[in-house]
Amino acid sequence: MLGDFNALTPSDRHVDVAGIIAGRPDNTAARLSAPDLVEPDLVDLTRSIPAPKRYSFIYRRQKQQLDYMFSNRDFAADVEAIVFSRIDYHFSDHAGLLAWFRW
Repeated sequence: MLGDFNALTPSDRHVDVAGIIAGRPDNTAARLSAPDLVEPDLVDLTRSIPAPKRYSFIYRRQKQQLDYMFSNRDFAADVEAIVFSRIDYHFSDHAGLLAWFRW
């Protein structure tokens, strides 16, 4: 799954959207608890992007990650590289997410 999930990392303190999607909700800081409904858990492929470059949106000069790519473990093993592009405001207010896979 690839897209703009509007899921802040770290979580926005209301609910852990990215964790829920991946099957690992972190209910320790969330106001609303979520059950683990995904089995087997998905892999958040964006976690392999170095932290300083792991953002897809800038709000009030604050870099945030709102866009993600999730997959099963088998597909994740074929990822060669994944990066966020720079934000081109003529096209979108989000950075594009690019991934290369072994075939």
